[in-house]
Order: sequence, then structure tokens, then C-alpha cells
Amino acid sequence: MSGLIKLALRNIGRHPGKNFLVGIVIFLANLIFLLAASLTEETINSWQDYFSSTFLGRYHLSVYQGPETDHSLAPMTFPKYAIEKSVINYLDKEKIVYSPRLKLGAAVFNETTNTFEGDLVTLVGIRWSEEIKHLYNLKLEDGNLNLDTDLTKTDLKDGKVFVWKDLAQKLNWKVGDTITLYIKDKQSGTYPYSYQIKGILGQHKSANIEGKGLMTVFPMVFVDFDFLNNQLGVDDQVYEVAITDTKISAKQISKLENTSQNISQKLSFYSSIKGFGAIYGIVDFINFITKFLKGLILIILIVSVFNLNMMGIFDRQKEIATILAIGATRGWILSLLLIEHLIFATLIFIITILFYYFLVLIGIVLPMGELSVIMAGNNFKISLIPYSLLEAYAGIAITLFISGIYPAYLASKMEPAEVFREANI
Repeated sequence: MSGLIKLALRNIGRHPGKNFLVGIVIFLANLIFLLAASLTEETINSWQDYFSSTFLGRYHLSVYQGPETDHSLAPMTFPKYAIEKSVINYLDKEKIVYSPRLKLGAAVFNETTNTFEGDLVTLVGIRWSEEIKHLYNLKLEDGNLNLDTDLTKTDLKDGKVFVWKDLAQKLNWKVGDTITLYIKDKQSGTYPYSYQIKGILGQHKSANIEGKGLMTVFPMVFVDFDFLNNQLGVDDQVYEVAITDTKISAKQISKLENTSQNISQKLSFYSSIKGFGAIYGIVDFINFITKFLKGLILIILIVSVFNLNMMGIFDRQKEIATILAIGATRGWILSLLLIEHLIFATLIFIITILFYYFLVLIGIVLPMGELSVIMAGNNFKISLIPYSLLEAYAGIAITLFISGIYPAYLASKMEPAEVFREANI
């Protein structure tokens, strides 16, 4: 076997022209596999970071049952059950960074026209002094409060609220305005509550659509968690947990998923991008495009390498016929040619990995332009995804085997006498 491998290595060096062309094709195919995996992973990470640094968190535990699988907007009906204490205790025990939430759908009442206007907005109770440490993408568009310093000193327990910029523009709300929201309390009674707008919130970095404004994802009004808790009389209960921990492990995520499925109450566990259906659609689209691209690359690779192998076998007729003439079996010839393919694919794969790793080390960032909307406004920073290494190598090796098996079979069926006769030997 060692002799077969040595001969295969020697043969690779004897045919530089054909191997150079095959190598270029394999190199580009490997590169596209690695880039495709990186694009998918970076898209997910970009949206998770976008949500986590703005408001929604990376993962959620929630008792809210939004329409279908979209839990990003809460219904007006108050949940029957709060999150069990055992779940909160687990988060504390594992030192997972999280924030308690209380949110309800609220109807906007216009005191001037004496009518309700627009769709339901979501009133979100959060603990500002805790959350502001993680919400580095927030930007105060209007108001006289410093988000970085003032919110760590006070929780705004006087009922002041922040309103998302797009919502404020839609309803013509301004800082200092008093707004009236109708909310259902714990006893399902609907009552009006008045709040004064303290500030208008936006983002430092946002998802831009065709250069024409922001993607509207937060039709929300934000108030202090404890203030809203007392106002609605829910006895310091938690109905949603936003996990902002960027270091949460796969084991902890699995534990929370299992807990949410096995717990007696109805509890949902989901990532921010899955919770927000519109964004998850973008991720699904990127997955589809990358899978389609990989499939297309493999088909092109099979066809091109097959043709190059057929040409290579023609060029090597005398070499193969000589080996057969001195006693090599047809099975040995078949094994030699297939081992050549495998070794060559491995060598090119190693070269590709070294080149790609160099790109990662120097921090190559590809500008996305208007397509940056698919990555939450970010450009594409190349990264090395571990599972893509196995995927790329397996795909290329299997493809080369498929494209090489028939030419190798034809080579093993050569008749030395006929080859020498045609060559006038």
C-alpha cells in the first residue's frame, strides 16, 4: 500500500498541466464552500448581535403566545401563568446574563379625536439600570437624558416612558407628550393608563433597506419593569426573560430548550431571529442560496473534472499500458488512479485551508453595499466555521471520486498491445 501511495504522489508531479487545471477548480470549490458556511453563520450572528444590543436579546424564555411562532409582539390578553421560579433559579445558578421582562399589547387612544388609532403597540417593562449595560446599540434620538450615565442612576420609577423612533413618527409623538394606552390587567379588566414620553429611541447601527430608511422592527413603548409590575398588580412575577449572554454554552441552551418543553406550563424558548419571523425568513433565504450554490458548484466540479480526467487518461495511455504490460493487475491500476485523486484533493484542500485561514487572520471584510440589509446592516467579515471543513472536504472528495471512477475504469480496461500498436511501438 505504501508503494502505491508513493507512486501516486510521483504521478501527480509528472502531469503538472492537467493537475494545475484540476487544482484551480478544486481550490475555488473549496473556497466557495467555506465562504458559504461563513456567510450563513455571520448572518445569524449579525442579527443576534443586532437584537441583543438593541432590545430583544439573543434568546428568550416566554409565556407569551404570539401569532403562530412569532412572539415578538405580545397579545393584549394577559398570560395566565408566569415563568416558574425554578427556571429563574437555574439562570441564576448558571450565572447566565438575563433580564426580566413584562410586556403587553396596548391600544393607543387619541385624546384629541377621542378614538383609538393604529395597530396595537407593545408596552415593555424592563429594568433600565441592568439592561443599559448590554444595549450598546441604543441611541437617544430626542430627550435630555444620557443613556450611558443617567439610566444607571435611576430606574425611572415615575412612569416615564421611551418610545421607538418609527412608532413616534407614525403617531406624531414627541418628547414631553402624555399618551394614553388601554391595557388589560391581571383580572382582564381594560383600563386607560397615562404615560409621559421621556425620550425617543433609535439605533447607532441599523438595518438599511436600499438606502431608504430603517427596517421597522420595534413598534414598542418602554417603561420601568417594577413600575409596570406594580401598576398591573402582578406581584413581582416574570413573564419573559431576555438572555443577553454572549457566552451562553450549547449545553445551557439545550437545557433551557428541554426545560421549556417539559415544564408544566406553556413556556417557549427561542432565539431572537426565530422569534421575529421576518428576520428568520432572511436567514432561511441565505441558507437556501448557499445550499443551491454548493450544489451547483459540485455539479460544475463533476463535469469539469470528468472532462479533464478523460483527457488525462488519453495522455497517459502509454504509461498505463506499460504498467499493465509488466504485470500490474487492472484492480491495481484502478486503485492507483483513485488514490491519486484522493491525495490530490487532500493536498489542494490543505492549501485552500491555509489560504483561507490567512484571510481570516488578517481580518478580510467584504463590503455588502445595499445587500447589507441581510446582515443587519453589517459588512461580511470572513470567519472559519469548523463544521464547514468536514463538509467541504467530504463534498470535494466524493465529487472527485464520482468524476474519476469512470476514467479510471476505462484506464484499467486498456489492452497494452493495442496501445503499443497505435503508437507504432
